[in-house]
Amino acid sequence: MEKPSLAKHLLRQDGIVIPEKIFKQKFMEQFERALYSKQPIIVSYFFKKASNNMAECLNYENIEVFFNRLVSDKYYLEGKYCDLITEDDKKILNLVAKTSQSPVKDFLEISGPLVYLTEVIGELEEKWGEIPQTIQISVFIWLFSTTFELILHMTDRRLFAVILDDDSINNNDRRIVKFREDVKRDEYHDHALPGMINGVLQAILGMPPNNNSIFGNNSDPKSIRNKISHSNLFYDSEKNKIVRLDGKEYEVEDLLKYYFHMYQFLIKWIEISLDSPVQDIDLEQKFGGEMESFFNTYSQKFAKYQRYGYQKYFSMYIINLYREAKGSS
Repeated sequence: MEKPSLAKHLLRQDGIVIPEKIFKQKFMEQFERALYSKQPIIVSYFFKKASNNMAECLNYENIEVFFNRLVSDKYYLEGKYCDLITEDDKKILNLVAKTSQSPVKDFLEISGPLVYLTEVIGELEEKWGEIPQTIQISVFIWLFSTTFELILHMTDRRLFAVILDDDSINNNDRRIVKFREDVKRDEYHDHALPGMINGVLQAILGMPPNNNSIFGNNSDPKSIRNKISHSNLFYDSEKNKIVRLDGKEYEVEDLLKYYFHMYQFLIKWIEISLDSPVQDIDLEQKFGGEMESFFNTYSQKFAKYQRYGYQKYFSMYIINLYREAKGSS
């Protein structure tokens, strides 16, 4: 019987579920062996050694392929649509990005869906002429829903951090209370719905309900996302239009434009978070430096078990980690 991955579960506890291609396989194997040793000094030394040689840990080649895809898509969208991001979108992006204590960790948190989305877009583009129109539109409808959900997740987690950290926010505001207490983030990994997030943005930024962001009451991306979620629209191949069950119709080009608005939102979030345009990001410096600090924190954490004679407690910690990992696998 295959043993559960303690390494992946440990990262998952910090909100990081990563695609296999981000870390090198050898690094993950050594990570597992260190944890299964149940020796805190071995785990601490592993992270210390890893922090001093990031090239042995991170697969920069695969990360670079992903960022090159983003750069290519960014230039394409700017050439076709200029900037679809509104001023209200930018207010939201600046708010959620400034709360980040570790931009690379934020990126890794959503790297799985992000890498998946860009791979789907790349393959769709590559095989465009071979795929029937109905399938093309179906894939884009899926992309639309998935991208919006990713933005909801990212925005939800950052807004939650803003509420916890900013004492100037009125925590008794009913919109803040519902956002803080009604969403089962830990239990079910849920995120707030667009309407609730829009309410929180009104409370924090003073934005009107019908603001011009992707969360605003009159937002077409939000409306389409809701219709997709409830299967309340379809593609009419005779008309070549997207039709809602209430009769409203969208041109296919409109659907693409609304989708690319969200995609630009994601790219801009990465740029603001990493404090650099995607085409200028020094991957080794940015990721290497951030991950070095991240691994050093882990190294110091596990060194304390050894330093204070808590080896027995560390063994219990690993046993509990094993049980949790086995239960969730």
